[in-house]
Amino acid sequence: MKYMQDWLADWVSRYRAEGIPLLGMDNAIPFLQFQDTFLYVLAGTYRDDLPTYAFDINDTPTIRPLHERFSDFVFKQWGTKG
Repeated sequence: MKYMQDWLADWVSRYRAEGIPLLGMDNAIPFLQFQDTFLYVLAGTYRDDLPTYAFDINDTPTIRPLHERFSDFVFKQWGTKG
């Protein structure tokens, strides 16, 4: 996870240097990375079941909300709810 956190921070820094602010990404906690996409939750949201987001690395980065709750994300991906 430390590797993903550092890699994501590098991309955010690159985009910010290009003038793209990427608000909220300082609190991002990535939990999965594949191809050019990081999946993450935001720390400090003060909820038991955090929303999940996707951060796509492109010429222009894209942030997409995936699920309102992390448990919904897990259930959809792996068919189980804890």
